Amino acid sequence: MNAGFSNLTALKIQLLNESLRSDITYDALVAAVGLGVAGLVEGFCNRKFARVEADTLTVPGNSRLISLPRYPVEAVTALDYKVRLATDWVDGLGALYNWSADAGLLDLSNYLTDKHGQARVTYTGGYFWETLEPTDDGYPTTQPDGSAALPEAIRSAWIIQCEYVWSRRDKLGLSLGAKPEEKRLTNDLGTVDLIPLVQQMLKDHIRFAII
Repeated sequence: MNAGFSNLTALKIQLLNESLRSDITYDALVAAVGLGVAGLVEGFCNRKFARVEADTLTVPGNSRLISLPRYPVEAVTALDYKVRLATDWVDGLGALYNWSADAGLLDLSNYLTDKHGQARVTYTGGYFWETLEPTDDGYPTTQPDGSAALPEAIRSAWIIQCEYVWSRRDKLGLSLGAKPEEKRLTNDLGTVDLIPLVQQMLKDHIRFAII
C-alpha cells in the first residue's frame, strides 16, 4: 500500500513502537499522515515526484517551452495539438527540438497553434519507489530499467516531517485513543508547515517558475 514516499509497512516502522507495528488499527491514520505529508512536500517543491508511465500534460498551443511536472523524464512518446476544441488532435512530435530529462523541460522549434489552441504531451517521468508489500499481489517489484530512484534526501525529509506530524497528533486531536479519521487529518494537515530542517533538505529539489 502506498503511504506517500514508501509503503505502509516502512512508514509504520518509523512512526510506531515495535509492539504496535503488527496491529492494523492505526493503518488508515498512518497512511493518511504519509500521504498528507507527501502532498505538502510536492506543494513545497512545486512538482510531482511519483513515476508515471504515459502521463499527459495539456498546455496552451503557443507554448515554446513546456515544463513537465514529473521528472527526470525517461521518454516523450507523443506531442499532439489541436487548433480549436472541436478539432481533432494532430501529431506534432516533429516540433520537439530538444529536451532536458533532468529538468523536465521540452524545447519546441516552433509554435504548434495560436493562443486558442492546445498542445498535449505524453511522457514517462518521475521517481520510482517501493509501494508494494509482501501482502500485495505482484510483490516484490523491481525498479524499471532506465528509471530513477527517489533521492534519499526527499525520502528522509518526508520521514522527518511525518515523525513531526505524528508527534503532534494529540495537539491535533488525533491521539491513539481516538478513532482514526482520515478526512479530519487531511484538514488538519493543511495548517501544518514543513519544518525548517525539511525545507533545507528539499531546497535542491524545488521547481521554480519559468518566466
